[in-house]
Amino acid sequence: MYKEIVKYLSTPTIVIDNAKKILYVNDSLCKLMNVNNDAWLMGRPIHDMFPELVYNLDINSLPCGHFLTKEVTINQKKMEANYINIVDHKNNLILIELKNQEENSVEGGLVKANEFQAIIDASYDGLYITNRFGTTIFVNKSYEKITGIKKEELLGKNISDLEKSGMFSPIITPTIIEKKTPITCHQILRNGKKVVITGNPVFDNNGDVAYIVTNVRDITEIEDLRMAFFKQKELNYEYMQRLHKIKEEKELQENFIARSKSMQYVLNFASKVAKVKTTVLITGETGVGKEVLANYIYKLSDRNNKPFLAINCGAVVPTLLESELFGYVKGAFTGALNKDKPGLFEAADKGTIFLDEIGDMPLELQVKLLRVLQEGEVKRVGSTETIKVDVRLICATNKNLEELVAQGKFREDLFYRLNVVAIEVPPLRKRKEDIPYLAHHFCNYFNAKYMMKKRLTTELIDAFLEYHWPGNIRELKNLIEQMVILSSEDEIGIKSLPNKMQKYKNINTNNIKQIKKIIMIQNNYNINISKHMPNLGTLEQTLQYIDCFEQDSSNIEQYIIRCFDESRDRKNVTVFLHHIHIRMLEIFPRLIQRYQTSNCELICSANSEVIREIQQNDKFSNLGEYFTVVNLPNGIILTNKSDNAEELINYYFDYYCNKYNTRCSISAEAKKCLVSYKWKDEEEIKQLLEQLILKNCPKIEIYHLPKEVYDVSFMSDQPIRINQIIPMKDAVEKIEKQLIEMAVRKHGSKRKAAIELGMDPSSIGRKIVKYNIDLSKENQTSVLNKNVSKYHDRL
Repeated sequence: MYKEIVKYLSTPTIVIDNAKKILYVNDSLCKLMNVNNDAWLMGRPIHDMFPELVYNLDINSLPCGHFLTKEVTINQKKMEANYINIVDHKNNLILIELKNQEENSVEGGLVKANEFQAIIDASYDGLYITNRFGTTIFVNKSYEKITGIKKEELLGKNISDLEKSGMFSPIITPTIIEKKTPITCHQILRNGKKVVITGNPVFDNNGDVAYIVTNVRDITEIEDLRMAFFKQKELNYEYMQRLHKIKEEKELQENFIARSKSMQYVLNFASKVAKVKTTVLITGETGVGKEVLANYIYKLSDRNNKPFLAINCGAVVPTLLESELFGYVKGAFTGALNKDKPGLFEAADKGTIFLDEIGDMPLELQVKLLRVLQEGEVKRVGSTETIKVDVRLICATNKNLEELVAQGKFREDLFYRLNVVAIEVPPLRKRKEDIPYLAHHFCNYFNAKYMMKKRLTTELIDAFLEYHWPGNIRELKNLIEQMVILSSEDEIGIKSLPNKMQKYKNINTNNIKQIKKIIMIQNNYNINISKHMPNLGTLEQTLQYIDCFEQDSSNIEQYIIRCFDESRDRKNVTVFLHHIHIRMLEIFPRLIQRYQTSNCELICSANSEVIREIQQNDKFSNLGEYFTVVNLPNGIILTNKSDNAEELINYYFDYYCNKYNTRCSISAEAKKCLVSYKWKDEEEIKQLLEQLILKNCPKIEIYHLPKEVYDVSFMSDQPIRINQIIPMKDAVEKIEKQLIEMAVRKHGSKRKAAIELGMDPSSIGRKIVKYNIDLSKENQTSVLNKNVSKYHDRL
C-alpha cells in the first residue's frame, strides 16, 4: 500500500525497513540522484547507497506517526531529511522525505513530511491495517471517529487478542490470510454499534500476504434507513388494511340503497352494532329487507370470514325445526339418518346465525334457544352430551313480540334476551326518497340478468312515488322484473303499470295555451352562440346567462320568473338558459304563461337526449309545439387537453345525475384522474360517467374508477404519503427504487451501493434494470465530482 502512496509524492522519498535496507524509492529521488533504474537499489543497505541519510538513531523508540528532521547534503545541495515511522516497533517502516531548504520554507517542509499521514487520515472510510501476523500497525482518524476506539488501544496489539477482550467481533484477518481473498462482513463493536468491514490482502514480491487493509464503514445511517423502510412497509400494510376495511364498508353502504334520512340512521346504527358481539333483533314489515340488513351487519363484523347461516323459523315444520337448529344423533327419531348430524348452531360456530321470523318459533324450542344464548351450549336431539358453541345471533320478525308475550305465545325471558339491540326498518312508503334509486337499481339488475336494455321514464317514477307499496321493496322488485320482461319497448312508461296503479299516473303538461316559440339549440357541447347565430348578439348583451347545471331547478325557476317580470318595461331582452336537463323540463309548464306575457326572448340549449325526451316522451309531448329546435355544428373537438375533457366530464356528469334523479358528487382526486386520462372519444366518457352514476353512491371516489383510468403516474414526483391510495406493493417498490438510486449515485458503484444497503451486487443490478433507474455517465460524473469536491474541502 505504501508504494502506491510514495509513488505520487512530489518530494524525493525512500522507504527502509527495520534493518535499514532500502525497500522502495520514488521517481523524484531517482531524478535527484541521476539514477535511471531504481531496481538495483532495492534491498541494499542505505549506508552503502546513501551514507548521507544514515541517522544514528534508535528508530524503535520513534512513535508511530511521529517524525524527526536532519540536515543532509546530497549532490552538493543542502537538503532537509524528514524521518517518519509509519508502522509499530515490531515491523518498522521508515519513510525518509528529502526537502530542498532553498526552495521551501520550514513550514512547507513539515506539511510534505506529513503528507502520507494526511492522505490516509483524509479517507472518509476508516482504515485498519495489520501485518501478516495480525498485529495492528495502523489506524486512521476516521476509524477512531466511526468506532469510538482510540488508536492507542489498538496499535501493537494482535487482532485476536482484541477480539477476545470484547473490542470487536468477528474478525476476518485470519480468514483473509488463509484464503488470500477479500472478505466483507458485519462487525459488532464493544459499544454495540454495527459496522461493515471489507478486508483486502496486500501481497509481497513472493505472493504472500504481507498486510491486510480493512475498510470500515458506519452503517448506522443505512440501518436507520432500512428500519424506516421496514417501518414504512408496516405502516403501508396497516393503512392498506384500514383502507380496505373502509372501502368494504363504503361499498356495502353504497350497495345498500338508502338515501332517506330514516334509512341512513338505520345503516349508521347497524354499523356501530356490527362491531360488537351482542344479539340484534330486526323488526319491520314483510319485504322491507330485514335479511339484507342482517347480512350487512355480518359483513361489517369481525366474523365476516366465518360462516353465516340463515333459516326461516316460519317456513320449517316445527317438528323438524329442532333437529335443523340443534342436530341429532343416529336413531333419535323415525326418518333420521343412520349417523350423527350437526345442527346449524354447530355449523355456525365462531360465525353468525340469522333466525328469520323468530316470532313463529314454537314455545318448546324457545327454551333450548334461551339456553344457547345464556350458556353458549347446545344438545343434539336424542343426546345427553352438551356441545360448546360460539355463535352471534341475529333475529328478525314482522310481528310485535311484546303483544305475543302478553298473549303467552312467546317467552318473556327470551324476549328480553333477544331485545338487547333492536333495529326497526321503516316501510317503503315512509322512505319515498329511496324509490327512484331502488327502481333504477332493480331495472339495471334485471337488464343484466335477462340481457336487455330497458329504461324507466320519469313519469313512471312519479307514479311509483304516489303508490303506497304494501309489499314494500319485495313488491317493487317483483314489479320491475315483470315490466322488464313483458315490456315490448326499451322505455318502460306508465302504460306498463298494472291496473291497480293506473290511477297514480300524473301528467303535468296538459291544457297549456298556445304561446310564442322558444328557441331550443340542440348541441352536445358548450359552443359560441354568437358565432352561429349573429342575430342573437353576444351573451353580454342578454339580460342573464344561466347555467342550469350550477343551480337547483327551483332556484332557477324563481330567478327566471323575476327576469320575466322585470322585462315588461323593457324591450329586446334575452334570457339564455344553458345546459337544460330533463328535470328542468318539469318547470316549463309553469313558466310558459309568464313567458307569454313578458317582453323576453327565451333561448335554451340542450343535448340530443333532452330533445328526444321532448319529442318522444308522452309526459312532455305537449311541450314540443312551443319549441323551435335549431341544430348547430359541434363546437368542441375532443382532444387530450384537460380543459376540453374536463368540460365534457362536467357536462355529462351533471346530465346523468339529472337523468337518473340522483344527488351525487365527485371527489377532486377522482376528477383529476378522469381529466388526466387519455380518452378515445366522447362516447367513452359518456359510458363511463353513466356507469359511475348508476352505482348510486353519494360521492364518486378514486376506488370507484376502472383500473385503467385510475393512473397514479401524476403522483410519481411526490413523496409517498399516507393519504395516497396506492397498492402496498407499489409503495414498497417505490421506496426500494429510491433507496437504490440514492445509494448508487452516492458511491458511483453498484458494489459499494450493495454493501451500504446490505444487498447482493448482482441483485442490485437486476433491480436497476427492473426499475429503469437512470445511471448515465453524465449523471454519475456529476455526482462523483460533487463528492470529490466535498473531500477536497475536508482536506
